[in-house]
Amino acid sequence: MALVAMRVYEVRVKILSPTIITRRKTENGFLGPLDYIPAQTLRGAVVSSLFMEGLMDRNRMRAEEEAPTVLSSPAYPVIGGARTYPAHPFAMECKVCAEKGEATLVGELDPRKLEDSLAERRDLELVPVECGSGHRALKPLHPNKFLVLEGGKFSAPKERRGGMKAEGGSSASAEKSHSVSVAISRGRAAGIKGMLYHYEFLMSGKEFWATLVLPAELSIPGNGLQLMIGRGVSRGFGRA
Repeated sequence: MALVAMRVYEVRVKILSPTIITRRKTENGFLGPLDYIPAQTLRGAVVSSLFMEGLMDRNRMRAEEEAPTVLSSPAYPVIGGARTYPAHPFAMECKVCAEKGEATLVGELDPRKLEDSLAERRDLELVPVECGSGHRALKPLHPNKFLVLEGGKFSAPKERRGGMKAEGGSSASAEKSHSVSVAISRGRAAGIKGMLYHYEFLMSGKEFWATLVLPAELSIPGNGLQLMIGRGVSRGFGRA
């Protein structure tokens, strides 16, 4: 088997227009915006952009469908300038401490100790029962919350110290929005029955980080790539 030289990039993805990346599609639209960009979604956007920039020909693009050489991790939020990581299943938040505005994280926050405990099959020891103040009102953070690594340990983003109520800005509503549209009949100048659509999307300005792996003969231009991510790109959604 021949060895192929690869390049590894850490990239930042900034949302430039409302972006539809949702958990589910309904009969009347797309609902439940994700707080991250799935790996397959980001990879597809990168491959399409490389093709549009003339850095990948049509044959190479087709070959990518059968034997991918462009690889991507999921893209996780950048909060307060810091990279975040998905909270692991043993990280909890104390709801009582959160209401008081106190430190809320409970559980093993040292990734090395976490890895050692899992390797030794001491999973049950990792499940917290109460916080340091003795409260037992614990709420799992996995899989929808994100943590930062500081000093070799997981911690809440600075904007979220004392409560993990939102991911990103001062509130979740500042970064997500909901839109309703309806098809209009030209003849009647009225809405068409059954043509009411709902969209939930990420607002522009949100930033993510990810790891990309590309063959050495491909490279990301110094000024970056323009990506089209998610649903509705033909209508102006998903520019990044």
